[in-house]
Amino acid sequence: KDKPELKGLPEPEFRKRKRGISIVWLVPLVALAIGGWLVYKAVSEKGPTVTITFKSAEGLEAGKTKIKYKDVELCQVTSIELDDELSRVVVKAEMVKQAEKIISENTRFWVVRARVAAGGISGLGTLFSGAYIGLDPGKRGNPATQFKGLEVPPVVTADLPGSHFGLRAASLGSLNVGVPVYFRRIEVGQVVSYKLDEDGQAVTVKVFIHDPHHQLVRKNTRFWNASGLDIAIDAEGIRVDTESFATLMVGGIAFDTPVDQKSGEPAEENDVFKLYKNRESISEKTYTRKNRWLLYFDSGARGLNSGAPVELQGIQIGQVLDVNLEFNVEKAAFRVPVLI
Repeated sequence: KDKPELKGLPEPEFRKRKRGISIVWLVPLVALAIGGWLVYKAVSEKGPTVTITFKSAEGLEAGKTKIKYKDVELCQVTSIELDDELSRVVVKAEMVKQAEKIISENTRFWVVRARVAAGGISGLGTLFSGAYIGLDPGKRGNPATQFKGLEVPPVVTADLPGSHFGLRAASLGSLNVGVPVYFRRIEVGQVVSYKLDEDGQAVTVKVFIHDPHHQLVRKNTRFWNASGLDIAIDAEGIRVDTESFATLMVGGIAFDTPVDQKSGEPAEENDVFKLYKNRESISEKTYTRKNRWLLYFDSGARGLNSGAPVELQGIQIGQVLDVNLEFNVEKAAFRVPVLI
């Protein structure tokens, strides 16, 4: 104002500058938003991390081996290491979010490779694509992340219509997982598992009969071991019987209801039956009331062994359980006690 050359000019008007977001900051904000969305998506789609132990890592490779269910990839193996005792292989894998619905304490894992077993040839596709880990959800149970892998692939029947039954036998014989189950020489099922009883006195074999053939199993149905050949010699000559060539080579089980009995009530899921040693034995009479007797023979018991029949008028009413040798001090002679 004090300078004359500035007189007559308009007075300057001072305005406060409005603060706003500069376009320079827009780019990092957008990048931050995209990064946050990607992190959220990764976390929300991440499923459980499972740990599976196997005896060997044959055919498995970290970063390549897949875990599949119904040929759908659920994840990829992230690491393969040895445990602290160097006795087993520890396989870790991060499952997809969808796998949470099928992973539980009853889930089973196994390595799928090309195999030739009693049930036939399986896993031929792995010759070109490589081995992968198979998964069976099993029944619903509590959540779990630690699993022990199966060394032998199971027979998966979770999604198949039919019924499971248990068979108790003195020994497993030539039976194995995957051997067929027959009804009148028609294959209607297969063996899915077996285990030794806790007391070690018997073996329980679990079989699965497909629908609708599972309706043929009644309360009074008899199962027998159809493995190998049944040879009988009688007045009519020599009779040879076998269910099929497969049972001759790898074993098998057959079942039927005796013709002298009426069809009983339908069997229920997981009912347990006795597994007879052959077809002829299913017609043998069974007794619910049994007594043990101890017999002494002074003249010896040559040819008498455990399992020999005890007969009354040509009809078997019992069997020999044990044969021993004792010395009678009073008579200074030997005698043979026989338990029947």
